[in-house]
Amino acid sequence: MVVSAGLGLAVPSNVVREFVLDLRPRARLGVVIRPVPHGLMILEVTPGGAADRGSLLPGDIIIGVSGRTLDTPEDLAGAMANANGRLQLLFVRGGRMTRRETTVQLGIAEANAA
Repeated sequence: MVVSAGLGLAVPSNVVREFVLDLRPRARLGVVIRPVPHGLMILEVTPGGAADRGSLLPGDIIIGVSGRTLDTPEDLAGAMANANGRLQLLFVRGGRMTRRETTVQLGIAEANAA
């Protein structure tokens, strides 16, 4: 796009940095979640995604990932960033604690998705 000869536009470096960081591929679990007391409730599961392959269902509450407890979506993102492709999930379904392992995929995250 040419604005005009001799006219320059400036974009603050912190804006560019955040934009570029948002474009990096990240590990994806394939769920839409919301924080609840003592974990993260799964609202939706992407068919064929890592959570689906790990047999997670809407209504499950993820309470731990690879030995780390979870309280916020950021906790989950941090655990996935250090997962090296494999996650061991600890979750509650119907009052019972269950442990499953799954492989995460790299992709661009959407809003409220993990």
